[in-house]
Amino acid sequence: MLTTVIGAYPKPSFLQLPDWFNAEGGTDTLKPTVDYDDAIKKIGKEAESIFLKAAKEVKQANFAIAVPYPGTVFHDMATSGKDGIELLTEDFSEYKRYGHAVTNVGRLSSQDLLRLQNEGFVSIYSKYWRWWSVIRRWGLMGLLLTFYRMLIMVIGKARHKYTISRAESIHPSLR
Repeated sequence: MLTTVIGAYPKPSFLQLPDWFNAEGGTDTLKPTVDYDDAIKKIGKEAESIFLKAAKEVKQANFAIAVPYPGTVFHDMATSGKDGIELLTEDFSEYKRYGHAVTNVGRLSSQDLLRLQNEGFVSIYSKYWRWWSVIRRWGLMGLLLTFYRMLIMVIGKARHKYTISRAESIHPSLR
């Protein structure tokens, strides 16, 4: 989450985040991550809903999940566990920006990152008025992939609600 909205321009006024591209020390430095973490902490519990609201205002987007490639600051952070970043595998074949996440970032698990990536794509590309441009650019497969992502999101949300309601029924103290 810390690195998924860094390059969004122009940022909506309600999304109060520092400018990563003008960070002291450049873009491959620990400082932007720390600045983003501080900004997200200031936003508080509403951070996820604010990020998703911001995603709905975007006309075109790329929701890549940060990959800790060896030799980068992010890799050093992930291998050392710095700032709550946990590397889950060193299998380089799994280092992909889409449909895979090889890190847990703070309170966000790799599954949370994938869910948020999918919700971001769906929030933009599932709009009926975008379908024609998706078909022109990616063909029918692009539209089918959009519907597939929508289906995955709906199933994931239903599964999440079921899990929470089941946990609450077993442990009433969770309510």
